[in-house]
Amino acid sequence: GWNSLGGGDIEFTTTQTPVPGGFFGPVAQGSGCLDLNGIAFQGAVSQIVTNEPGVVYRLRFAMSGNPGILGQPRRATKTMNVSWGGTNAGSFSFTHLPSDTQTNQRWEYHAILVTGRGLDELRFTSTSADYNDAGPIIDDISIAPLEEILSVRVSQIELCWDTVTNFT
Repeated sequence: GWNSLGGGDIEFTTTQTPVPGGFFGPVAQGSGCLDLNGIAFQGAVSQIVTNEPGVVYRLRFAMSGNPGILGQPRRATKTMNVSWGGTNAGSFSFTHLPSDTQTNQRWEYHAILVTGRGLDELRFTSTSADYNDAGPIIDDISIAPLEEILSVRVSQIELCWDTVTNFT
């Protein structure tokens, strides 16, 4: 499972979490998401991922930002790092629009390639220091061997090509 790390904390929010003006959401997938700046500044989460050494994986996740509550906007750009096996695999940012609210979350998807070494730590770390209680939000995290993703796409292309070229 996931572990909370660092000097800050995290906050799990669901679509049933009441906020001024309604309920938090929508989330990218499922019924909840994770704010990497809970109430005590920058937090982090990690998980040890069992994988095949030498295999390239696609890590995909949704990112948003906590825009603050009505009357107390917290719309500075939210930033975070993603690390794999102790190495920074990417730095990401989410820039708010004026229309962003806690009841109107927007999501951006990101994907990176990582190489397995058997057991690797996957870590998401907030680097947003503007607000202690409104940081980057993550959801819908998945990891799959790149070869499987590419073979599915190739077979879909072949299927489409067969459909186009098989005139009767």
